[in-house]
Amino acid sequence: MCPYILPWLRYVSFSFLPSTPTLAEGQEGQHLGCYADRVDRRLFPKLASRNRANRPSRCVGLCLRIGYRFAGLQYGTECFCGHDEPPASQRIPADLCNATCPADGTRTCGGYLTMDVYHTGVSSEASVRHGEMKLQQGRPVSSGERARIAFVLSVSGRALRQVLRLLRMIYSGSHFYYIHVDARQDYLFRELLWLEERFSNIRLARKRFPTMWGGSSLLHMLLHAMTELLHTPAQWHYLINLSETDYPIKPLEDLEQFLAANMGTNFVKSHGQDTQR
Repeated sequence: MCPYILPWLRYVSFSFLPSTPTLAEGQEGQHLGCYADRVDRRLFPKLASRNRANRPSRCVGLCLRIGYRFAGLQYGTECFCGHDEPPASQRIPADLCNATCPADGTRTCGGYLTMDVYHTGVSSEASVRHGEMKLQQGRPVSSGERARIAFVLSVSGRALRQVLRLLRMIYSGSHFYYIHVDARQDYLFRELLWLEERFSNIRLARKRFPTMWGGSSLLHMLLHAMTELLHTPAQWHYLINLSETDYPIKPLEDLEQFLAANMGTNFVKSHGQDTQR
């Protein structure tokens, strides 16, 4: 079994986009040269950081994590990020980037209105769009091949009918259903226990967490659920976590076909760009 994780995926609006930027092989950390900058027209608009720990590897890492193609070091302490390659007309002699990096005395970090530019390894937007096209096409699905899904339902409150309605819409004997009920909701836990007796592919979590949206306990719950699912006899390919407030707008068969056509692909979505702060 080789599972693929779809964390925090809203089944009501799953997308066909790639989960991570496409990387250009061999370009990670490549130094493009020294470039002239202007106050009224910056080479790169995004100031990622300004501190005494600045050095090429750190700046490239920051820009890579937030999805930019290029990293630029300026005035010793400043790290900028940008999507567009700087024009060749603004390239200047290397000795004009003469500010020593605070965290690496052997390297330069630009200068006054001069910038050492590096490639982070992220491909161009055109390459990313091409990757999306290939992902949508997928590979041919062999006869009888189906994607098997482990659904993790994190539920709370007293909306029993809402939980059962969601289960009716996504249930199939081919998939596995792991239900975690908030540790403070004993009524809902008792009312769902009968599902285990009726369906062999439904299990209620016995170790329960007091989950709160956006709280760390929700992450602990999900990690524990993944650990338990990896030790179940159920053979599954994908994991999708849902709550009782989710509701599918497409048939389960559509999701199965899409996942089967893209077997081996993760679908992970991040939130925000300044994740290093």
